[in-house]
Amino acid sequence: MEIESVRQFLKRNFDGPEVVEALRFRLETHLDDPTRDPLSAQVWNAYLELPKHLNPPFTLLDAGCMSGFLYHHLKRYFDFTYTGVDRWPEALQVGREFAPHITFIEGDFIEGKFGEFDYVVCSNIPWKGNEQYNRAIQNLLSQARRGLFMINPNAEILLFERTPGSLGHAGTASPDIQN
Repeated sequence: MEIESVRQFLKRNFDGPEVVEALRFRLETHLDDPTRDPLSAQVWNAYLELPKHLNPPFTLLDAGCMSGFLYHHLKRYFDFTYTGVDRWPEALQVGREFAPHITFIEGDFIEGKFGEFDYVVCSNIPWKGNEQYNRAIQNLLSQARRGLFMINPNAEILLFERTPGSLGHAGTASPDIQN
């Protein structure tokens, strides 16, 4: 299988056993060499940078986690508590196969509340406009004690921090975190 043909297949198909097989192949490809998948490659430099900005011990919510690739990447650096949330049940099924001890939740991270975490990371999401992006920031920041990392497809990392009295309101982007 070619990773690009798998990506195209997944864009057209969202459920069924073939989708689970394709998602499984995609996660295996990411774990072997994330730069082989153009979608992962566009944020890989940010993923390499992210561990420098996390202070253990910590809990982490991965918003839009797909099958939990970020978990597998970060476990190389840290022992931490991970929760992944995504709307795609087949992706979560594959995530559970590869990390059965991890919490994966089916849900909408733009609107849903999943608890309070030290860090929230949201990466490589195809946003449907600034309004959706800003709603996600507002919601996810309200669940982050230390900070929300938004990783954009150009590998830019934006850090939003809650400030006293600003619960639920986006903080300012930290320019020193941007790539």
